[in-house]
Amino acid sequence: MANLMRPGMYDAYHHISIVTNETPVPGLPPRDHVMPDNSKDLIVNKGVFDVVGGLCENNDKFAIDRSLNAEPRPGDVCIIHDSGA
Repeated sequence: MANLMRPGMYDAYHHISIVTNETPVPGLPPRDHVMPDNSKDLIVNKGVFDVVGGLCENNDKFAIDRSLNAEPRPGDVCIIHDSGA
């Protein structure tokens, strides 16, 4: 939200793509690391994700319940399309 306010302010849609990175990134768990399953919803909504920002604000959300082209893993890059002037 600090850098892209449109989704949080008036629910603007931006296409989101995940670019996978197979190269290990220092400080991040390996790509095959089992991520914690901290929600029963993860099983029901497999392949559906919330894309959120780094601010602790209730409207710092870029996408809710969005299907993505790949499952995000540590080290991947998230591209939020059409966000520049």
